[in-house]
Amino acid sequence: MSVTHPTAVRDGVCNFVVDQVDEGTPPGTLVFQTSGDVEVATLTFSNPAFGASSTGTATASAITSDTSATGGTIAKARFKNAAGTDKIICSV
Repeated sequence: MSVTHPTAVRDGVCNFVVDQVDEGTPPGTLVFQTSGDVEVATLTFSNPAFGASSTGTATASAITSDTSATGGTIAKARFKNAAGTDKIICSV
């Protein structure tokens, strides 16, 4: 059996998650890494990083590219708040 949630619940959960990335000033970052935790590129979010959720989806505001990216094969991403604290870690 699959699990489904009403739109209000999806929006609430989504807003909670992206609000963690939006904590603090300056804006947070999106760090791409190899499987061995070597940084490939760090992108900077706008402040705020995300708008309010709509039907369980939050859209990112503009993200600044990393003009000095080191390159490599990306295996994971870390969404960090302004203090540099990991808030979301995912494979890519």
